[in-house]
Amino acid sequence: MDKIITDIIRSVAYSTGGLFLGAIIMSVILGVTEQIHDGITISRIKSGYGIGIFFSLFVIMAGFIPALMYGAPMYSLTRLYGRASFLLSALIGVAPGIAIYSLSDRASGLLFITFGLAVGLSTHAIAKATERKQ
Repeated sequence: MDKIITDIIRSVAYSTGGLFLGAIIMSVILGVTEQIHDGITISRIKSGYGIGIFFSLFVIMAGFIPALMYGAPMYSLTRLYGRASFLLSALIGVAPGIAIYSLSDRASGLLFITFGLAVGLSTHAIAKATERKQ
């Protein structure tokens, strides 16, 4: 029983770290991409970076509850059964976005899919890197 509780706590930590890392990386990528569509300049890259960092705060706030209430338990289950992988982590991350896309708003669904993918992959990368050091 202690192993399960420890694994759940680790999964929550990995999911929280994955949320922060995935949100920042994807927000910066989208911010820079949006700014340089008319041409690449240093000022546009810097502007896109700033916009991305600012936007990532909202992504983190919007994704915090889903990451802890859905992502962490699902990731913990994959770890418990020895099936944690980048593919399953990506699927866990994009599932809420697919539901939103198909049931509600397509634009919001695509954002949730994009950020969910980044968060899922980041979560598994953090878990692997942490466990490799132990």
